[in-house]
Amino acid sequence: MSNFNDHCDHALQNIKFVENVSSDYTHELRWKITASYYTAYHLIQAHVASKVNAHPDTHEKLKVLIAPSSVFTTVKLGGNLYATYLDLENLSRKARYSSHVNITERHFCEAISYLDEIIEYFSTLYPLVPIPHTQVYCTSSALCAKHKHLEVLEKVA
Repeated sequence: MSNFNDHCDHALQNIKFVENVSSDYTHELRWKITASYYTAYHLIQAHVASKVNAHPDTHEKLKVLIAPSSVFTTVKLGGNLYATYLDLENLSRKARYSSHVNITERHFCEAISYLDEIIEYFSTLYPLVPIPHTQVYCTSSALCAKHKHLEVLEKVA
């Protein structure tokens, strides 16, 4: 059973993976989106482990705990942040399982925006957890907005 630190380590490994894969393989959008989601997933799992010492073993159980309607007031996310998490999860599922869907740079930019919001929330609650400033690359940085924790750079493919 993973604890707060384990989940933080997983999240940091995933965000480093996003940085590395986006630097070397600009077009690996499905992997970048999936790793972005799992970065957020482990940050949220760390939050739940810290606040209520719960360790949900499925995505659905985690969502029940963090839903705005949750009775666990110390772990539930506000409606906007919860919606952001769900949007990132859905985008990740689309990237992983919908091979017929054309995943574009715009999808990656959405994932980065969602992840940045979740990192900001986590960083505010846990300022002692060092989430490094991360550079991610895409072939059209103009598609992506400015973020606090993730810097989107353009890389010619």
